[in-house]
Amino acid sequence: MSASTGTDEDGITYPEGGLQAWLVVFGSWGGMAVAFGYVNTIGTFNAYLGEHQLRDYDASTISWIFR
Repeated sequence: MSASTGTDEDGITYPEGGLQAWLVVFGSWGGMAVAFGYVNTIGTFNAYLGEHQLRDYDASTISWIFR
């Protein structure tokens, strides 16, 4: 089983099928999972700070900490 490669109009080659193509899919999924996890973590910290240490401040003021 061999994988072919495709070429776009700029001359960049990319895998079409096979192990290398699935590794690209897995790597892309991993990057996306990390990004969503990071956003979720920031939201959790923002909620915690709003309920505990910074409860006297508005939510919009607290959100500037993580920007």
